[in-house]
Amino acid sequence: MPKEKKSNREVRFGLWDIEKREEAEDDGYYHLSGKAVTFNDPTVLYPKSFTGLDYDINEVMDRGCFDNADYSDVVLNANHGDGNYAVARTRNKSLILTVKDDGVYIDAKLKKDNPRCAQFYKDVSEGLLDRMSFAFTIKRQAYDRDTKTYHVEEIGNVYDVSAVEFPAYGNTSISASRSEDLVKLSDEAVALAKREEEKAKMLEDLNKLTIEEKKGD
Repeated sequence: MPKEKKSNREVRFGLWDIEKREEAEDDGYYHLSGKAVTFNDPTVLYPKSFTGLDYDINEVMDRGCFDNADYSDVVLNANHGDGNYAVARTRNKSLILTVKDDGVYIDAKLKKDNPRCAQFYKDVSEGLLDRMSFAFTIKRQAYDRDTKTYHVEEIGNVYDVSAVEFPAYGNTSISASRSEDLVKLSDEAVALAKREEEKAKMLEDLNKLTIEEKKGD
């Protein structure tokens, strides 16, 4: 089973859906825009090959989950700041997050005279950084056992939006609460399999008994 994370910070990966935007006049910035989060779109959060269960576990970002989120200080960086630093930030208005009906969009302006901003823009433009992820905390969620789907109903804080090279796994970050849920689901699956095995054994014994009784007749 996946190991528990000490932090409740979650990370989600996706394709870097981003566009370069050319300005009519050179204002000294590179401009990038894209969609960071899609609402009401089920995605596989934990594949069965990852959890050991016999089914995938999905996740949906509910419309409204960002309504009370704190994204007042979010940074745009590469690989979640591993060896890099922020190239844009909401606090200085070089990064803007806009919540719409279908998801969360970003608009960023990167200073052309900053070598790291220029390199970031170049790497994204050339497809070297072709995955996007964002780090956040979950304030409220619900799990639908019928559809095997987590519904993220309310997000607490958003920390960063990041362009990444190779995510370790499609969605690898598991908070303590999620890890506990997966352990429970795994235990339930084991118990169910055991009950099915016992049921099959009882039916087998019953069939044997019936056959023996017919032979006695």
